[in-house]
Amino acid sequence: MAADYGPGRTGRFSDELLNEIRAKSDIVAVIGEYVPLKKRGSNYLGLCPFHQEKTPSFTVTPDKQMFYCFGCQTGGNVLTFLMKREGLTFGEAVEHLAARAGVALPEKGWDRRRAGARGAAAAEADERRRSERDLLYRLLDFASRFYHQALLRSPEAEAARQYLRRRGVSPASVEAFRLGYSPKGWDALLKTLTAKRVDPAVLERAGLVLKGREGHYDRFRGRLMFTIADHRGRPIGFGARALEDSDEPKYLNSPETPLFSKSRVLYGLNLAAQAIRRAGRVLVVEGYMDAIACHEAGLDFTVAAMGTAFTAEQARLLRRHTERVVTAFDADSAGTLATLRGLEVLTAAGFNVKVAEMPEGKDPDECLRGAAGGPEAFRAAIEEAVPLPEYRFRLALRRYEPTTIEGRVAVVKEIVPVLAAIEGIVEREEYLRDFARRLPVPEESLLAELARYLRAASDARRAGVRDSIAKWRNNEEGLGRPGRRGRESLHRPVEAAQRTLLAYMVRAEETLHLVLAELLEASDWCSRIGLDRGDGGEREEEQERDQDEVAAASEDDFEPTEHEALALGWFLNPVHRRVARAVLDLARTGSVEAARLVDGLGPEDEEDVRTAVRALFEAENLPAEAEKAIRDCVGVLKEHRLLSRIDKLHRRISELERDGVPVEREYAELLRELIDLERHTDGGTGHWTVPGD
Repeated sequence: MAADYGPGRTGRFSDELLNEIRAKSDIVAVIGEYVPLKKRGSNYLGLCPFHQEKTPSFTVTPDKQMFYCFGCQTGGNVLTFLMKREGLTFGEAVEHLAARAGVALPEKGWDRRRAGARGAAAAEADERRRSERDLLYRLLDFASRFYHQALLRSPEAEAARQYLRRRGVSPASVEAFRLGYSPKGWDALLKTLTAKRVDPAVLERAGLVLKGREGHYDRFRGRLMFTIADHRGRPIGFGARALEDSDEPKYLNSPETPLFSKSRVLYGLNLAAQAIRRAGRVLVVEGYMDAIACHEAGLDFTVAAMGTAFTAEQARLLRRHTERVVTAFDADSAGTLATLRGLEVLTAAGFNVKVAEMPEGKDPDECLRGAAGGPEAFRAAIEEAVPLPEYRFRLALRRYEPTTIEGRVAVVKEIVPVLAAIEGIVEREEYLRDFARRLPVPEESLLAELARYLRAASDARRAGVRDSIAKWRNNEEGLGRPGRRGRESLHRPVEAAQRTLLAYMVRAEETLHLVLAELLEASDWCSRIGLDRGDGGEREEEQERDQDEVAAASEDDFEPTEHEALALGWFLNPVHRRVARAVLDLARTGSVEAARLVDGLGPEDEEDVRTAVRALFEAENLPAEAEKAIRDCVGVLKEHRLLSRIDKLHRRISELERDGVPVEREYAELLRELIDLERHTDGGTGHWTVPGD
């Protein structure tokens, strides 16, 4: 069979060759280089590298050589994994695996006529992209070696060599990190590469030169050069330190290029990866010299964040190797607070994050060179690192005077976001109680400030549905009242979601079961996040109000099972609920045929019949990707239920505050419930989009 010439593939790979490469590439071993996997029966389980999660849902099945994430529904084979994880084209992924498995690949000349015009064009574009990336990798590798040789041999680089000697950097580290020096001349690298017939425009795309009025010139001049490599050790960019006080900025980094993005790389990770796995943790420092000094001191599980706040991409890089992070920053540096806030990205991604307390004004490099106790004191600080919330609290106590009212207010203002970032309910409660005692402030007051913070953070998100919730609560437009206008007064996306789910229920048996499964999962979700403690009494009142109407509409002996009742409870509009009930009744005794459904509703139920007919017609024009569409619709209903409960909590809390009894037990309990629920308003509850809406 001819190879697939679809987008991202290249026609030089036959099916037989691809099968051979897959057969010789153990998917567990390949993915295990990126994701810590644990054996569970015949499968392997780990935290998904494609979305943030705390509970492992990423499964690798060796027998089928496939992977699948039950959280984000990403799946495929070993080639798919590399393409998604590394951003590789199909051809690049094949070449990577082939080299790893020792499989020889055919030459790149292939007969495009076999592919057809469209396939040939796609493959040709793929080949161009691959060729350009290969060229950029070669140019950056050449530049790295060029700078490295200049550092070792150029008389002009003596100042850089002296600087490294003063900082205690050994020749071995100079070699391992491939440190270098960029000559002061405006075109030293440019001349060397153009003499090899490299187009200056390509050098510009590589981030090595700049273009001025009179032509191109070297981006880096007269600086100590730090080679930034990807996880495979390939140079992708540079950091450059000024050697003279008059040169600004002090540090200059490569620009964004097809290979380099500062937010997606960690300095030294390629050298530290194996040590991180051995140590079971990673030490994160701020700068290049800090990372090198730590490696010199034997702490070879160290990487540098290069002065940036952590990003989700960097978190995924670390997730391949460990779940434990220790940071060592200078407490007085200007960017430390921003960097620490960035570490909350790691906390949210499920990492165990601790912070080593450095002596004031000292960085790891200075400590390791003898300041403030020297290497032993630094290692002790690493071992005694404290959890991130505790460190943020200590930092706030040092920054403000807690013996004054103003100081305590400032500390509370700074630690409330820290408390809000803690995922675990028990952990958050313990920190809240401990911080309140040590500050000291009443525990209820700190709890109230935390609730206000979360309330303010979610106000913008809730603004779009607040009015509709109020109308639903007060029944201002008579939702579901026969003979009155405004039957769809509920927030439009919620009504649209119910209609779409109903259409999928009557479309086919398969989609009916998909709807029921998603609605039952939604009920489970309510239970997991505590929403079943009180999910908005309005919903129960609405259902009770319509019980007689539902019973009257069902003249048969249909009694919903417990699961069916849970699913029906998600249909807030009683008309939709009655039609859904009729669909379930028909599904028990046979197929859900249009005539049976309409006849079963009866001619007197005009609105029910009209709703059913509309669902039958809409079922013909639903999106083909049923699972995603159904999931989106259920997400809308979940979000509405969550925000409805939050709205009710806000109203009751405001009543208690107006009555002047905010320290009563009910107030504290409501605040705790509000805090728990507010944490779920930023994701995982669906998107306000409904197919066809």
